[in-house]
Amino acid sequence: MKNVIFVFAVLLSAGLLLAGCVATPPNVSPTPTVYPTASPTVFPTASPTAVVCTADAKLCPDGSYVGRVPPSCEFTQCPATSPAPGFPEKAKNPLNLSQIEINATGEEYSIRMLSPTSFELTASLFASTPCAETVAYWNSGFEEIRIYFEHAQPAGIYCPQVLKLRTYRTTADYSSVVRLRPFKKVQVYNFGQVVWEKNFEGMFCGGIAAFQCPYAFDCKLDGDYPDAGGKCVFNASVYSGPRPA
Repeated sequence: MKNVIFVFAVLLSAGLLLAGCVATPPNVSPTPTVYPTASPTVFPTASPTAVVCTADAKLCPDGSYVGRVPPSCEFTQCPATSPAPGFPEKAKNPLNLSQIEINATGEEYSIRMLSPTSFELTASLFASTPCAETVAYWNSGFEEIRIYFEHAQPAGIYCPQVLKLRTYRTTADYSSVVRLRPFKKVQVYNFGQVVWEKNFEGMFCGGIAAFQCPYAFDCKLDGDYPDAGGKCVFNASVYSGPRPA
């Protein structure tokens, strides 16, 4: 009988111990399930459209060429060069311009030598009116002194262009270039076109007013009497330096 009670007690103890091992511990929360988060989709940004300029080229004074560059497609600047002696075509030497008449009856031009290297020009020519400002400048070519008249409209103002004859007077002093080579004539430009040309050869000289000839020209008088007049004749020996090609 004692053996039976002992065996029963052992089995009961084992059952209680087993039940305690497999029981769920109180107040233990289950581990939450972790789901992977989706990364945001990154779309590539569109690159700006490439600017393609035309393939034309600009000839520079030194003989080289430059092309257009983006984004403005303007020509790049030409290499800096020194102007050839006596050829300041790029220079704009401003002239003081006075308007002496506004009702000219026709296009007329005349020059009067003030010295061998300066002259007074009177020009009745078409000007853009009523809003444009007329300006003048000079530069030199191979054998000519060039006088340019330009008529600039005011920026940002609309003004209908009306052409009317106006008379202007100005004085040009070209002593800065005359020693480099002799000049033989004067050309007048208006609106970018040659409107008048005067050769120094054969100009009247002498007389009561004692008109002078341009540099490298001699006054060949008609006689040796007082106040005799004559004509300007080119004297090549006055100029002895190398003549630019």
